[in-house]
Amino acid sequence: SAMFRDYLSRFSLNPKQKFKTLSRGMKMKLGLAAALSHDAKLLLLDEPTSGLDPVMRDEILDILRDYITAENKTVFFSTHITTDLERIADYIVYIFKGRIIYSGLKDELLEKYCIIRGGEDDLLKIDRNILIGCRKHYGGFEAMIDIESIGGLPSGVVTEKVTLDDIMIFMNRKGENSCF
Repeated sequence: SAMFRDYLSRFSLNPKQKFKTLSRGMKMKLGLAAALSHDAKLLLLDEPTSGLDPVMRDEILDILRDYITAENKTVFFSTHITTDLERIADYIVYIFKGRIIYSGLKDELLEKYCIIRGGEDDLLKIDRNILIGCRKHYGGFEAMIDIESIGGLPSGVVTEKVTLDDIMIFMNRKGENSCF
């Protein structure tokens, strides 16, 4: 189709080149060209940027973002590369141990929690029940809490914005209380 040829040209793919000679990134681009050229309203992709170098990953994400925004379409993909999600996702479904932990807007998820850091003395003054995963390091600790629990923290505790990586890591540690 004309749309497929347009994508081949945009992705700098030679239509005469044999598939087995393409790099992983070029194979991903070819697959995307095929998928995008069908003008589907919904694309389902499994780990679309896994194993790609940063430049190729960036290019693939740009292609997906352009597709989503320019044509009001939906791309659903599974990934372990949370920075990809932070960059282009509007909506997140977080599945942990086979259970849906969160399903909603990405920004709301990132605003729900924060990271706290402090010294060992600060840790002793914090209610353990507010910690969602915790890890100790030399001279201090790092933990995730629900943003609603931020009041009443010791003055030495510093708060930081949470990332999707942080959420995955600390949800995995939830209930371990490795700080105590």
